[in-house]
Amino acid sequence: MRRLAVLIAFLLIAPAAQADSIVFRRGGDVWRMAPDGTSQRQLTSGGGYEWPSAADDGTFAASDATGQVHRWTAAGAPVNVIPVATSTDEDAPTETPTHVRLSPDGARVAYDQAIEGDVTTIVTGTDATVAALAGQDGFIRPSWIGNERLLLSRDVSFDSEGTAFSTYTLGSTLAPWFSDPGLSWATGFDAAASRDGSRLAVVADDSAESEGAPTRVVLRLYTGTTVRCELGLETADTFVSASPSLSPDGSRVAWAESDGIHVAGADCGGERVVTLPGAWEPYWSAYTEPVDAATPRLSLGLRVKERPRKTRVRRLGVGMRVTVSAPATVRVAVGKRAVTRVFDHAGTYTVRVKVRAAKRYTVRVSAPGADPVSAVVRPR
Repeated sequence: MRRLAVLIAFLLIAPAAQADSIVFRRGGDVWRMAPDGTSQRQLTSGGGYEWPSAADDGTFAASDATGQVHRWTAAGAPVNVIPVATSTDEDAPTETPTHVRLSPDGARVAYDQAIEGDVTTIVTGTDATVAALAGQDGFIRPSWIGNERLLLSRDVSFDSEGTAFSTYTLGSTLAPWFSDPGLSWATGFDAAASRDGSRLAVVADDSAESEGAPTRVVLRLYTGTTVRCELGLETADTFVSASPSLSPDGSRVAWAESDGIHVAGADCGGERVVTLPGAWEPYWSAYTEPVDAATPRLSLGLRVKERPRKTRVRRLGVGMRVTVSAPATVRVAVGKRAVTRVFDHAGTYTVRVKVRAAKRYTVRVSAPGADPVSAVVRPR
C-alpha cells in the first residue's frame, strides 16, 4: 500500500532571546541551538567534524576525521587549525582527538588523544602553531572548571585501581579527587563539571566487561561528591557520544541518546528530548545566539496512508504520524474535525482523528510559529 510522506517544512522567524546555547554534532557537521531545542542552525558544511565545544564568545572548535582540530567564529567562519600530534607508525597509531573542549574564555583547548598507544589529555593555546605532545597520561574526557582547571576521568585501561575523578590546575600537578563506591561496577567514566565545579554529571558504563557493548549505562548527577540522583540510559554502543554537559550555572544537564539530545534539571527532573534523532555530543556554553530573522525555529512533518481501507476509517478514524522539531502545541484537522495535542519534546507522535464517514479528506497539521503541512486521504 502506497504511503504519502510529507517532508518537514521550516518557517523562518525571529525566536525570543534566550541565554546559553548548545553546540552538537549532526552527521559530520556542527550545529547550534537554544537549550529548549529551538533555533537550531547548521554552522559547518561537509567537514566530517565531531566533538564540538564553544567558548563564551561563541567561537567553537571540533576535530575532523583526519585528526585536525579546527576553530571557527560564532558565525561559522574558519579561524585556524590547531596542530595536534600525528604518527605514521602502524603499530602504534596516533588517533583523532576526542572531547575537544574550549575554555570559557576561548584562550585554550583541551582534548584527549591516544598517542603511541597511550591515552592522554592535552591542553594547548588556541593560537598554537606547534603540536603539544605531553599531557596528563591515563586521564581522558576533560571538562573545564573556570579557565585554569580541568576535571579529568581516569581511563581504566591505563590504571584500573586509581581514583576515578581528578582535577588538574594548569601549571601545577594532578590532584586525585574522589571515586564513587556506587559506581564500582563501572569500567568507563565520562564526567562533566559546572563552571564553578560545584555540580558534576557522570556517564558510567560497563562496556569493558562486555566486549564494548554495555549492559548498563547510567547518568549520575552530583553536588560536590554527593550523589543527587541517577538516570538509566540506553545500553547501546552509542553511549560513547552521550557527552554529558552541564549548563554553566549547573542547574541543568544535556546528553545524547539515539532519540535525540535530552535536557533535564540537576535533580534529574523535567527530562525531555529537544531534538530529532541523529544529534550527538552536546556541549553547553554561556554564549547567547543573537536574534536572527533567518534562523529556523520549528518544523512539522506528517506521514499518513493515502489510501486506507474504508472499514478501518469508519471504525478507527484517520491515523497519522506527526513530527515536531521542538516542543509545540499542534492542531490536527481532518476535514472539519480537529483535535489539539501538546507535545512536550521533539519527536514523532501517533495522532488519530475520528470522522463520520469514509470519504475524501484533507489532513492539515499546524502549530504557532511553523508552516502547516497537509496531505489528502482517499479511503478505498
